[in-house]
Amino acid sequence: MSTKTSKSKDKPAPPKKPANAYFLFANANREEFKKKFPNHKVGELSKEIGEAFKALSAEEKKEWEDKAAAAKEQYEKELKEYIEKYGEPPKSERKKKKKGDDDEKSGKKVKKDTSKKSTKKSEKKEEGSKKKVANTTKAKKEK
Repeated sequence: MSTKTSKSKDKPAPPKKPANAYFLFANANREEFKKKFPNHKVGELSKEIGEAFKALSAEEKKEWEDKAAAAKEQYEKELKEYIEKYGEPPKSERKKKKKGDDDEKSGKKVKKDTSKKSTKKSEKKEEGSKKKVANTTKAKKEK
């Protein structure tokens, strides 16, 4: 028998955050847009859905905003029950990588971005060459 306990047995996952008005609209109408634009890729399809959502009248948008508000109320109710029963949900464990940190998966060093330094050097070289050109043109004019 294993002495390790599963995280899922200790505490269930907290309720998921609710979708906003746009996502509710997009999810409800995605199939219709797929039929309307069968050759569109995901990004192009999303753009069409976004434009359609922007074009909705205030009344039509309010319908989706009301649905989003109801979903938010339901989420807050479920979250309150979750907190009462299990305590605060765990914070997200995602951390942003800093340049030069070890890559956790491969154990390799992540290279630092040196593009800024090289750009500054190239800018200085360009300035220097422009000055040389300006000086040579002045010298030619003086002769």
